[in-house]
Amino acid sequence: MASSVKLALLSIGLTSAFFAQSDKTPSPATPVPNSSSSKNAESGDSTRLVLSHFVQPVYPLEAMQQKLQGHVVIHLVISTSGEVLSADPVSGNPILTQAAVAAMKQWKFEPYMHGGHAVQIGYKMPYDFAMATQVHDHPDPDAGTPASDAGAPGTAVAPASSSSSQATAAPTRIAGTQAQQLILHQVAPIYPDIARQRFIQGTVVLQAIIGQDGRVKNLRPVSGPKELYDSAVGAVEQWRYKPFVLDGKPVEVETTINVNYKLTQ
Repeated sequence: MASSVKLALLSIGLTSAFFAQSDKTPSPATPVPNSSSSKNAESGDSTRLVLSHFVQPVYPLEAMQQKLQGHVVIHLVISTSGEVLSADPVSGNPILTQAAVAAMKQWKFEPYMHGGHAVQIGYKMPYDFAMATQVHDHPDPDAGTPASDAGAPGTAVAPASSSSSQATAAPTRIAGTQAQQLILHQVAPIYPDIARQRFIQGTVVLQAIIGQDGRVKNLRPVSGPKELYDSAVGAVEQWRYKPFVLDGKPVEVETTINVNYKLTQ
């Protein structure tokens, strides 16, 4: 990418998603100290987008009352000095995106260097909202760390080369039981009050793509009580998986996820 380009679009995700949690259990996410790995030793160009000032989004009271959970994406435009010039919702529940935008406008980053100069960049920033009591981490026996602790909060991987135009391989299909064994970070759904009042229960079946980084995408409900769809999607879209490895390389997989809702006496 030429140094004259003022706006670099970073559309890749964070090495570790941010989390906002309710139930009086704040997220431990903190700004990451600068490290030598944030700059290319030879060119001096940035290899990571580093957050230097972090303000945690406040879990909206309305969302807590409605028992809303979910994954949001906010597009940030970051100035040459690291200030957030704009924050616009890309996806997610409007109640949650509003809270994320309010906080992210106060964030500050280290200047992103390209071609020896600080450049203005755009970045699609993910953020997860989950009730603290619904979050469950499963240690990875190979890595020894849960998914929510993998990588430094506030650190983004470098943008992929703009010259890359290789065709994307079709996702590998795996069974839901096989995918379940790879779960590292899980957010349990909250039973909607209206569904309880109407004695609605059953299984919501979700179709999902799990990326090479273990993140859920293209999540959509395919069957089950429609009153439970939003609850199931809002929780599962925050799950993190251990990447599925095929022939020694992580690959994108397609699978189904069953979310069971059962009323108890």
